[in-house]
Amino acid sequence: MEKFEDQWQDGDADVGRKIREATLNDEEIGRLREKLKSLLGKFAEHKLVEGELHPFFRDQKVQDEYDHTVLLIEKRHAEIKGLFSVKDN
Repeated sequence: MEKFEDQWQDGDADVGRKIREATLNDEEIGRLREKLKSLLGKFAEHKLVEGELHPFFRDQKVQDEYDHTVLLIEKRHAEIKGLFSVKDN
């Protein structure tokens, strides 16, 4: 039983590594991250919230664009993760 669990954990780690690599190499996510950097660099101030810095935008339109871009990255990451998931039959 222990050998099976070790194999499962190794396989799980391998899948996690593949997901991370695919996410880092994904062109769409790279483009969206560059957009976030641009928005942060041009428009963001930072506020300390519970010990962590968080971006703050004075312009609601820019805030909405930032939030939408974050959602697009999360959606694409979920799509990539789905490519590596094991389907139950």
